[in-house]
Amino acid sequence: MIAEIFLPIVFVARVFLFDSYHAPSDSMSPTIKRGDAFFTSKVHSGHYGLVGVEVLNLALGGSYKPGDIIVFQYPPDRNLTFVKRIIASGGDTVEYSDHTLTINGTTITTEAVSEESTHQAGVP
Repeated sequence: MIAEIFLPIVFVARVFLFDSYHAPSDSMSPTIKRGDAFFTSKVHSGHYGLVGVEVLNLALGGSYKPGDIIVFQYPPDRNLTFVKRIIASGGDTVEYSDHTLTINGTTITTEAVSEESTHQAGVP
């Protein structure tokens, strides 16, 4: 009886509300480390891949902003899933040359973050 109630709820939640992933690399470290499991919300994206339907949902869709983390399928190979951070938005000028990232004329620097300083900063 519990399964008759619980399984449909889990199915609907999985199809329409969230998705789960495992990080295959350290490209998002220290925020997301290799092997970490994490969930993403489908509410704003309108992507319901489990049932093979992709819906552009502008009514519910939120706007993404720099700093947000997104999960997407790599267009040339839809079997690959990427996890990346948005660094700019529409109208921004992004340049990458000689290992230097510049957004709207401002050079973006990155520093190696140690495990200890990451936890001190409150990053899980």
